[in-house]
Amino acid sequence: MNSNAMYRLFDIDAGRTNAADRDYATAAAAAMCISHGANIIRAHNVAAVKDAAAVADAMRFASHATQKQH
Repeated sequence: MNSNAMYRLFDIDAGRTNAADRDYATAAAAAMCISHGANIIRAHNVAAVKDAAAVADAMRFASHATQKQH
């Protein structure tokens, strides 16, 4: 799902017509997808999404490790 489709899906009108202005929202959406188990993410701003993916992965794996300890 690209950021335009994401904005339409969630009925978001952020007034950002320039794709680069949606990088933060796209990275957040990618992180949410990863936290729900996505293994493949497509992104135009790879650096931004790579950082978000690293954080989401770390949180997901830390959460699973904590759950296994209890």
